[in-house]
Amino acid sequence: MSFFIRMAQTRTGAERLLEAQILAVLEQCDFLDARPEADQSFMDRDSFLPSAIQRHHQLLTPALQLIDVMLATLSNKHGTLVHQVLQDHIRSPTSLTDRHFIQALQFLTSHSATFTILLKDDSDCVPLAFLEEIHLLVTLSANVLPIVPKSALLSSNSGFGAVHAAILALAARSLGNRTWFASVLPQTDVEAQWVKEPAFGYGSQTKFEVRAWRREQILRKSIIVYLGCASDFTENEITLVLSPITTAQMRREDQTISQYLATIPTVGDAISAVNSLSIELSRILKQIADFGAEVASRDQIAVDKITDIVPDIHISLLQELDVVQKRQLISEEFANVRRLAIRDARVLLDTTEMLLLLLWRHIQHYASATAALPAPSASLSLSSLYNSSKPQNPMNATMRLLSSPDPETFKEDVIRRLGPVLMKLEGLDLKTASCHLKTLLNKLIHCVCRALRFTVKAKRTLK
Repeated sequence: MSFFIRMAQTRTGAERLLEAQILAVLEQCDFLDARPEADQSFMDRDSFLPSAIQRHHQLLTPALQLIDVMLATLSNKHGTLVHQVLQDHIRSPTSLTDRHFIQALQFLTSHSATFTILLKDDSDCVPLAFLEEIHLLVTLSANVLPIVPKSALLSSNSGFGAVHAAILALAARSLGNRTWFASVLPQTDVEAQWVKEPAFGYGSQTKFEVRAWRREQILRKSIIVYLGCASDFTENEITLVLSPITTAQMRREDQTISQYLATIPTVGDAISAVNSLSIELSRILKQIADFGAEVASRDQIAVDKITDIVPDIHISLLQELDVVQKRQLISEEFANVRRLAIRDARVLLDTTEMLLLLLWRHIQHYASATAALPAPSASLSLSSLYNSSKPQNPMNATMRLLSSPDPETFKEDVIRRLGPVLMKLEGLDLKTASCHLKTLLNKLIHCVCRALRFTVKAKRTLK
């Protein structure tokens, strides 16, 4: 599988794998469905054999990586187009779809039961590999989502509709929470070693905690990308994926929240997520500024703590270096930490941009007069949705089964909750950040604030 993944990183190699029907083979692999029941056995590293969960991860992760790499390499411009009616989906028999996207969708559909269980796993303690599996699965689902008919997403018990519902439920329980899981625990010997090693530049955090944080940020970005794809937030008419509730949902330990609402992310969850992103951005930008200043004053760098800064180099080698060489070594480490921080900031900025766009489109809808229309009758059916003189979006009709907010009340709630968050974003110190980050964030906040003012027609100014 490692060879196939490397091979799929080139267009020629990906095309050869596609011709060899590797996606169809993976679709028929039963071992991918042999996921063990949830337990904490992965924490026991005294056993000679890896835990059952770890062994399943070693089977599932390469398969998901291979398909994600093939889709990324071939993109949606691949020349092999076929006429095919998707099984169990309503689709025009004359539609043209790329073969690799169809096969990837069939792969997800064939293993949807296993993937749904994986996505619905809300254990407090999870291994680091679990975050990677979820990220790969959500990314794959977002890639194939454009070829899935909207009607197929209504079937939440089978096929891709079950995967879609599970991703929405994952977003509902995680989007508004800064801490997604109570604890991410080490699984391998290498991860156990990371727990013992402090991460330079990250205060008291260990290398394992920093890696877990980065995995969580990438996972959050993939979930928001999926929500954006599901909502068609760049189109004139969106598909609603956020409910109109303006307060963040309670954590899953609170049993007072209804199970139905807990499966749908809310506008309040999205606002809380923007607030969390602003906090993380503030910390990252300060880190970028601090290490940028250290690199700029290279000649004044203290060398007495060099063993803490570069612990991977043996102390006997460090003792042979003069002061200038030690400063050069420390300066390079400062620069490496700063580069990683800039990369983290770009991930957070991309996530913030997509989330604000998603939030604005939903606010625009719920603040309009049409949002206050009566909910559909209890006799609503798929046939009525498609056979009426003016067909409705079935996902929007389903969302309207929730109580519709009063537009004016909704506007006031949004202004009260989102205003301070946007001001916090605007207050970020970008003077010492890279020019790319400064320009991007300034344009982003300016556009969203202007759109929000126009949408809610606020009397007071949101900076």
